[in-house]
This record gives sequence, structure tokens and C-alpha cells, in this order.
Amino acid sequence: MTTGVVYIVGSFKSGGTETQLVEILRRLDRRRFTPYVLCLERRGGLLPEVEGLGVEVREMGFTRLASFSAWRSFRAQAAWMRGASIRIIQGFQFHGALYGALLKRKSPGARLIVCEQAIYGPNGTRHRLARSFYYRSTDVVTANCEAVRRAVIERDGFEREKVVVIHGGVDIERFRPREAPGGSGPVIGVVGRLHPDKGQRLLVEAAPAILRDLPRARIQLVGDGPQRAEIEARVKELRLEGSFELLGDRRDVPALLAGMDLLVLPSASEGFANAALEGSSSGLPVVVSDVGGNPEIVEDGVTGRVFRSGDAAMLAACVVGLLRDPREARRAGAAGRRRIERMFPLDEMVRRHERLYDRILAGRTRPPEALQTEAS
Repeated sequence: MTTGVVYIVGSFKSGGTETQLVEILRRLDRRRFTPYVLCLERRGGLLPEVEGLGVEVREMGFTRLASFSAWRSFRAQAAWMRGASIRIIQGFQFHGALYGALLKRKSPGARLIVCEQAIYGPNGTRHRLARSFYYRSTDVVTANCEAVRRAVIERDGFEREKVVVIHGGVDIERFRPREAPGGSGPVIGVVGRLHPDKGQRLLVEAAPAILRDLPRARIQLVGDGPQRAEIEARVKELRLEGSFELLGDRRDVPALLAGMDLLVLPSASEGFANAALEGSSSGLPVVVSDVGGNPEIVEDGVTGRVFRSGDAAMLAACVVGLLRDPREARRAGAAGRRRIERMFPLDEMVRRHERLYDRILAGRTRPPEALQTEAS
């Protein structure tokens, strides 16, 4: 008999959390575990992929937690979970964790795993009280990087021995090194939502210094978001239209990475960036800011460069330094690929989740050192 696992997520938008969930669903050992998904909203670009995996998807069906429809939904979902013999509830981020804790109270014998993937988040009084509530029901917290683990322990006061790092993973077959792109000049890429947290505006500010040394360089911004108009206006103000390409949301990211010479993640705030994993897996040197889990992916001076967040001059120097030395750039890209193969393949990320399920179902606890060793 298999063990029922229900994953609770907001929706199926094409974000890092949702992408990692899809890969867990795709690779989970179905001989041992039966996955289900409970969502707040049954929408998003990744929904067809989830449905194509033969996973039952259930929608919560309410808009306000303090409502009769929410009460009715929780009763119905709890009854379904008991009938489906759900043993593990895995809640992603704030709402997944909160609703997971509420459902656990109605599901005797179920274990709750909370997946934290952000260092910063809503921190008003209601959010702090809600976190305090769901942490009391939580058996284990998984953090997708050491920086998030520290935040959960230091900011939220959660028990150290119950926080384990399971790094995100990347499909090393889908994101592979390709032949070095040819062209009239180097291509510098950024992949991510156009949002202040992702820092694309900083790259725009660094661009004049980059282009003074690399006048034939092109800068591609892959993604869309609320900051698009502001970025377009600043590019125009600096008269850089001929050097920038805003490509919008794309589904062919592996092919776009194959045409780049270097990837930049100029984040102002970050958890564990899938884009950095994908860039290194594609054999690119990667330049990242020193926030969140970025330094856990990019080894400074080995697989790329790490610069001070918000420092446009240092960002420009890192980019120029790599691209003016093609041998060094190729060496860094190759080292990045080896690091990804060794530390961040998707299959290993899923196996770590399975080992965690076995451990908490057996009621075992381990000291922090053992938890860290298992996650490394």
C-alpha cells in the first residue's frame, strides 16, 4: 500500500516554487507514494503539466478564510484526506503552511512539512501570529537554502533541530551546455520576473559601464512583470535601446540560455534562484548578488562572480572581467556545470524528500548535524 501525500500550493503560475513542485510530482516514486495536490486557485501555466501527470488536483474553493465557504471546504477536504489515507501534508509558503496546519488538526496521524523558500515575507501582526500557529503544528520545516534556514530559526524562532535544508534542483538533461554561441558580440542574459526584488533595474544602471568596455554586447531580459514600463523608460533615457532586448515571458528558456555568453542575477532579495541553477547547468558563467542562497549556487571566482547587492559598479566590473577573458569564462562555465551535476540534480532533490517522508513517518528526530548532512 502506498503512502498518500498531499501538496498544498496557491496556484500553478510559472514560478520557482510551482516548478519545483511539478518536478517532485513527476519524479516521486509512485510505487511507494501517491501524490495529490490541493490548491487555492486552479489556474496557471503549469496546471496542464500537473494534470498530464495523472495527479488528482482539488481546489479549496473559497476566497476568505473567515467565511462559511472556508469552513465548509475544510470539513470536506479533511473528510477526503481521511478517506484517501493521507499521511503527509506538505504546505508551500505562507498559505500552504497555514491551511496545512488547519487540515492537520482534522487529520489524526498526519504529519505536516512546511516548505519555506523566502527569507523575507509578510511580517505584520496577523502574519506573525499565523506563523506561530502553524509552526506549533509543524513536524519539519524544509528550507531551500542555508540562508532561509537561518531566517526560519533566527526570525521565527523555530526549533533548530526540526529545520532541514533541501536545496532546489535542476533538470540537467534539459539544461545542458551547447556550442559556444557565435555572433557579433557577447550576449548577457537575465531570466526572471521584472520586479524590484529581481534587480534588473540595477543591470540597466550598470549597462553604460559594461558597454564602454564591450560596445558590441547585447543584454537580454527574459521575463515580464510590473517593472517593465519603468525599465523600458530608463533604457530609453540612457539611449541604450540598441543594446537591450526585453523578450517577455518565454517557454524556450533552455534555447535562450544556449545563445547567451553569461547570465546575471542582480537580485535585491532572493531565496534559492532556479535561474542561477539553470544558467550553471547550461555551462554559463553566472554573476549573482550576495543575497539569499545565491552564494550557495555560485562559487565566487570558480563558477562565476558574486557582487555586493545594489553595487552597479561592482556588477559591471564582474561582467566585464569575465567577458574580456573568454578562457576564464569557459572555465567558470564548465566548473559550474560540474557543480550542478554533483550538488543539484532534480532526482537527488526528490530522493531527499522521500527520505524525509520515511523519517518523519517513523517518528525519528536527529540532531542538527545529521539533518544538515542528509541535506547536503
